[in-house]
Amino acid sequence: MGAAVQNVPAVAQQSRLTSPTRSSIAGGWLKARQLELACFPVVALAYGLHFLLSGYNRFYHDATEYWQLGDRFDHNGHFSLVAYDNPWRGYSLPLLNHTLHVVAGGAGLGDVTIVKIFGALLAATLGVIVIPRLARELFPAATFGLGRVLALNALIFLYWRDHFDFSLSDFPSLLVAAIGLLGLLRATPQGYLLAGLGFGLAANIRPGYLLAAIAVIAVAGVLPLRPWNWRLRGTAASLVLAGALVASFPQMLINHHQRGSWSPFVPKAHEISLVQLWQGMRAQKYETYVGPPSGYPKPGVFYLDPATKHVVEQEHISPVTRSGYEEFSSYGKYIRMFFDHPAEMAAGYVRRLFNGLDVKYPTPYVRDLGDRPLVLSLLQYTLMFLAIARLLLPDARRALGPIRWTGIVLLVIPCVTAVTGAVEPRYFLPLQLLVYMLVCFGPDSRTFLLGGSDGRRVGLVVSYAAFVLVCLTLSSATLAQTALNQAG
Repeated sequence: MGAAVQNVPAVAQQSRLTSPTRSSIAGGWLKARQLELACFPVVALAYGLHFLLSGYNRFYHDATEYWQLGDRFDHNGHFSLVAYDNPWRGYSLPLLNHTLHVVAGGAGLGDVTIVKIFGALLAATLGVIVIPRLARELFPAATFGLGRVLALNALIFLYWRDHFDFSLSDFPSLLVAAIGLLGLLRATPQGYLLAGLGFGLAANIRPGYLLAAIAVIAVAGVLPLRPWNWRLRGTAASLVLAGALVASFPQMLINHHQRGSWSPFVPKAHEISLVQLWQGMRAQKYETYVGPPSGYPKPGVFYLDPATKHVVEQEHISPVTRSGYEEFSSYGKYIRMFFDHPAEMAAGYVRRLFNGLDVKYPTPYVRDLGDRPLVLSLLQYTLMFLAIARLLLPDARRALGPIRWTGIVLLVIPCVTAVTGAVEPRYFLPLQLLVYMLVCFGPDSRTFLLGGSDGRRVGLVVSYAAFVLVCLTLSSATLAQTALNQAG
């Protein structure tokens, strides 16, 4: 059975190797591992040095909450898994933070210090090991090398460096989901188990990955379309499901002990999604401000959406308040509202998608709302344009080899569900990393940009100028819609 299952990735491996012999495969593997060994300490050290100078010496808001949740595993001075009783957050990230707290105590380190050390290792693991390996699976003809891997990590550092300063859920959930996707794409029995485990953990860390976790089970049983073998497909789906159950089993034990239920889900994940739906009807973007009150009077910075706000007013919809949070009353009412106002709702999704990709700050906790370098925005729009062109232009797309579209869809599903809420760019990390992969690892970049006829080059230049102009217009329109400005 194992040999039959492994026939799936054999075709993909042969398509990305010029000479699929044992020696060439071993040589490619060795070269890739040498590249990882060379880059990992460089990237980890760069983050470590930055954290010493970043000026963040405490946790804020939800980062504080996540870190303190690690204490919920203490029961009469001893560790107890089932003592964890928070209904809003899954066990995975608080358990990780509890472990970090224990390590910090044993090593004589402070809480902030251990989180920064872990953040540096997390950044290097993701940027040097996991994302390049994922790019190899998604784009079989992608080009790799020292400069390209360092370019990828430079982009992550440039736009996201201070997210690794804090005990937040975004990058840990992305890491385990990416590892799970790697397992699925390699299509071995061990890979299927890893896929379920990775996406199961990601869904427990962030409910936004739940739909992707369900889709992974279905994909394992459906793809590839040929040949059709019920036994192998059933085995693949069962292995993914088994991995997801392993990841969810601690949550099931906790739910049974705390609430008398064997549910594998975070108890109030449903309410969290309804809260996000309500916030999304009010605001198209959200940021957290931690600077002096003279810069902005409150931590929550909402950029309002007049169109969807008008829809709510027109439908006379009021929020439901439970547990201190305003939320939508039901999914059904939200869906009916979408079909009653499709143009306004679709336009709102477009604005939220753009805002999710329009990274203004390299931190989730902004100390200066006016610190928005235009050059970084222009670079961001350029990266977006290059990634879109790479996929839309037939010759540039073919140069990537037989693209694993299923993997791309699974990767970005959490971003699709995020467009319904008040957007923060960190919710769109999977899509951002897809952009970086296409730009950094796309082959024949010079030919892709400068090759072809004069008409093609002129078309690219004109399209690029128009794209940047639209992006600048959308960005300016969003910044003009702060709740403070509306109140004024």
